[in-house]
Amino acid sequence: MFRLFLLFLLLGAAPRAFALDSAHLELSVAVPNPVTAGDTVNFQGIAVNIGSERWLRDQYYWEAEIYDADKTYIAKTERLQGDIDIASGESAVANLSFGIPSNFGGFYYFRIYFVHKETRLTQSDYVLFRIIERPIVIAPPPPRAAVGGNFVFSYQTPDISDSRSAQATTILNMVGKAGEGTYLLNSNNIHDSTSAWKPYIIYGAYNTAGGSVSLGDVSPNFSALTLASQGMRGVEMMMQPKTELWNRTAWSLVAGRTISALTAGANTNGRYERLVYAGRGTADLWDGRLKTGVSMVLGMDNTASLSPDPKSPKFRGSSLRPQDNRVIGVNFAAKPWRELDVKFDYATSEFTENTELPVPVRGTAMQLQTGYVFTKLSLGASMLRASPKFVSFGASVIAADRISYGLQAAYRPVEWGDIGATVTQFSDNLDKDPKKTTSTQRLLSLSPGLSLPTRTRISTSWSQNTAQGDPLVALNNVSNSMSLSLAQSLGHQTISVSLQNSQFKDLNKVAHDLDTNTLGLSANLALGQSWRMSVGNTGSSTKDKVDGHTRNTNTQSASLYFPVIPGKVSGQVWGTNTLSKDNGSSSAADTKSWTANTEFTWQVNPRLAATAGASQADKTDAVAGSHTAQTGAITRLSWSF
Repeated sequence: MFRLFLLFLLLGAAPRAFALDSAHLELSVAVPNPVTAGDTVNFQGIAVNIGSERWLRDQYYWEAEIYDADKTYIAKTERLQGDIDIASGESAVANLSFGIPSNFGGFYYFRIYFVHKETRLTQSDYVLFRIIERPIVIAPPPPRAAVGGNFVFSYQTPDISDSRSAQATTILNMVGKAGEGTYLLNSNNIHDSTSAWKPYIIYGAYNTAGGSVSLGDVSPNFSALTLASQGMRGVEMMMQPKTELWNRTAWSLVAGRTISALTAGANTNGRYERLVYAGRGTADLWDGRLKTGVSMVLGMDNTASLSPDPKSPKFRGSSLRPQDNRVIGVNFAAKPWRELDVKFDYATSEFTENTELPVPVRGTAMQLQTGYVFTKLSLGASMLRASPKFVSFGASVIAADRISYGLQAAYRPVEWGDIGATVTQFSDNLDKDPKKTTSTQRLLSLSPGLSLPTRTRISTSWSQNTAQGDPLVALNNVSNSMSLSLAQSLGHQTISVSLQNSQFKDLNKVAHDLDTNTLGLSANLALGQSWRMSVGNTGSSTKDKVDGHTRNTNTQSASLYFPVIPGKVSGQVWGTNTLSKDNGSSSAADTKSWTANTEFTWQVNPRLAATAGASQADKTDAVAGSHTAQTGAITRLSWSF
């Protein structure tokens, strides 16, 4: 009884006493997988509040970033703002949609992020998913002095009974040489009833021996504390002078938008467009063995992006105020000998929470990393400390008022086997504020893998995440995750299976325990010389082990490519089927949906192809008692040059 009374006092009488703000990613999966180019993939995530701070609906959001097979940043999804408050031990659920451009194909990665108060509390690893190609003419790479690429125009109506659903898409990819450099352009634009021209994905770059300029969707990386893997739409310039005086230096400038504006609504005060301007200079002080860099990042909310007028279509919420941030950092990278790397970063920040009544606060952060590589063994260690008032718009993964330590090891005893291990610990309340509870979080992980001569790849992993407060009655929970994946290639056929289990347990019995299971199956089959088939199934189930609440999703996908007139006409059919059920009292759901698509492509000549197709979509919502059905059509023209 005394424990319950004390817990009541901690939760009710002194809500500001808790310090730790932390999350555990219970689920991160792409549905469907594989997905056909031109369709929509959904990145699903579940984040458990394993800290003790309440997540208010207008202070957290989800986001996912998409990368190519080389893990190069391509684009990111729209931010998904929270719609309900999440107390300690409760879960936030996300379903982030991303429309796959029709010219994509092959293997890609995504990472899903959960952000609270502009700090990334948790993020997934790079998660692999496959995109099934659609027949589009792609010219071979041009000679160095030539210009080459492809242009695709498509016109699609998801619902032929609604003219407003019509949408045109133009895709332009170009590579070539201009002057002493080479250039690259990737542009994917949408044209619909709401906008005559809306860049969906856009990237252009011009590269020379002395530097480069990149425009569009860029992801600059200056240092871990100032600007790190921050996806934005803007411009990035890098210069490396070749003069005798400056040939050991490099300079970078960045300007872009990291956040788009959002008008206030029922559950949110909205958000300002956020702009970031940054510069960096680096110097090689000792033949690659010692390098240093200085960077500065200015971040600010664009007050012109929203209006305080309630009648304006760009109305800002009553409590929303513009913020700005300045960060200056210095870093050193040393390589005393070939096997050893040492990196040190230091940064100071100035943050203004309300520029209309500016009261700036200042903070500092530092990070030390070291790594040693043997023949078969690599070791690493790190330390990161961010003061309670440190803020960096360009490095949202850095959490204020936290110190962390990490150890990493990777061992490869044989060519066909490897194992990795990490130990990480976070602690907060660095100023020892007696009004706050000092909290500690520990993460242990182990990941062995095998690549057998039989073209079999087996990957396993285990991790444990514990969060504890002082006293333990304030916070005490643990999350355990295990996964197993198996991929087997037989000739031109590939079959893969993946299993994952994640369990959250609150040892104080305040929050409900959760159990999440994920199963993925896929097969890529070559049927004869010209027929290709892909099938997949992705299922996830989350169960509340206290009240029995369950959330289940199961999606099947299939695709078949076949020749009609060899070398001239080909066909492709694909579809998905999804079942979702949730028996929660406040989140009840019972939906069934399926899609079916067919296309036929005529290869007019080696550089020109024309496509026509149709689609059918059907959805039944048993809870809402609704049923919808749509018939669509698409035409596409692709030309290579």
